[in-house]
Amino acid sequence: PGHLRNCLRYLKHNKYTFLSIEVAIDILVNQRELPEKPIVFTMDDGFIEQGEVAAAIFPEFECPLTFFVITGLLDQTLWPWDAKVSWIIDNHNKKQSITLRLDDETILITAEDLKQRKAVREKIRNIIKEVDAESIPNILKQFSESAGVEIPEKPPGQYQPMSWENARSLEKKGIRFAPHSVSHRILSKLPREESVNEILESWNSLKKNLENPLKVFCYPTGRALDFGPREIEILK
Repeated sequence: PGHLRNCLRYLKHNKYTFLSIEVAIDILVNQRELPEKPIVFTMDDGFIEQGEVAAAIFPEFECPLTFFVITGLLDQTLWPWDAKVSWIIDNHNKKQSITLRLDDETILITAEDLKQRKAVREKIRNIIKEVDAESIPNILKQFSESAGVEIPEKPPGQYQPMSWENARSLEKKGIRFAPHSVSHRILSKLPREESVNEILESWNSLKKNLENPLKVFCYPTGRALDFGPREIEILK
């Protein structure tokens, strides 16, 4: 919290212009000129600390904030695969190596210090981003077994979601909410029917639980290859 306050204080002191994402998009779409030093803040996923700690800080600086939430996380029906990767790495025996066998590669992982763990997390996440969505549960199972830890059914500790009640309270304070899929799986790796469901059901859930959700969609992981014309057409 202290670091975030220092960052926002610095930006305000140096006359950056805080914009909401909807205002920034409107300016860009209509080809108007952006104000001096524009900056937009968003947060992905919807974890409890984002809602209970970080979200309270932005209004102190009159800075707009938009949450792109994984609706299955807030519904407490799942927790995202990339969060599970982080949890496995942080909770395994740091002196024990982890072996992960994929189709054409065997990866040996050690993660004794924080820098190593960060590098391992990124490596595993990048591997999983390249596989079909139906392969993810098996990879996570193999990864957790090799690490000697069991993935909890419900998200533990810092991976717990904010509640819809918390989201409604924040919405009343001017913080906006928008869809970030149901499960955080990469849409281009899904069959069409599941991609449709990820987009439409996340939007329907926001409409059901909030007063004024924002009509902006954030693609999970967000790389150019994570979505395509199919997803763009669904969103239209």
